[in-house]
Amino acid sequence: MTTSSEAERLLLEEGVDSYVPAVSAILAFRELVQSRCQQVVEHRLAEYRAALGVPPDKCLPQSSEWPPTKKWDGKQAYLGVEIKDFGIPGALLYHQLYWELGEGEHWTTGVGASIWLGQRDQLERLWNAFHPHPGLTRWKTNVIGLHEQVSRTEVADFDKKLDGVLCQWIKLWERAGGLKVLGAGGTS
Repeated sequence: MTTSSEAERLLLEEGVDSYVPAVSAILAFRELVQSRCQQVVEHRLAEYRAALGVPPDKCLPQSSEWPPTKKWDGKQAYLGVEIKDFGIPGALLYHQLYWELGEGEHWTTGVGASIWLGQRDQLERLWNAFHPHPGLTRWKTNVIGLHEQVSRTEVADFDKKLDGVLCQWIKLWERAGGLKVLGAGGTS
């Protein structure tokens, strides 16, 4: 048996009373955020599919979150929906409410629509087709997206901001000619 440090003792004492209520609150929050993201994407799904150039049986949104527990670093997270099967093998479309720890240990919260692409040439073609556009960003080496910050006073209606970002995202895809810009997929 190990002897608990003072910090561990305090954590266990607090946790024993708050664990179930805290997890219940987090699960309810996650469900609410993912449900609202799902509603936003489903509301725009017909025009989204048309902009991408995919048939009606593609682009089915499903709940997603990042990071998984084992990769949790306490610096970033998102809740939302992703679309996996839309004509580009291995690519993912994301639509989310996110949190990111920035400089000075300040949190940024926002909404976004983005794509993860595994092939660098596809990423470059898409960036060139979308650029320039206000708010368009690249992360790491494989994500392009549009994001908008959400203040604490706006978070109750974050889905309205997500809808606005998604509308811009769809227009970018329309302007680019859909998935054809990536050299794969699409029916338009």
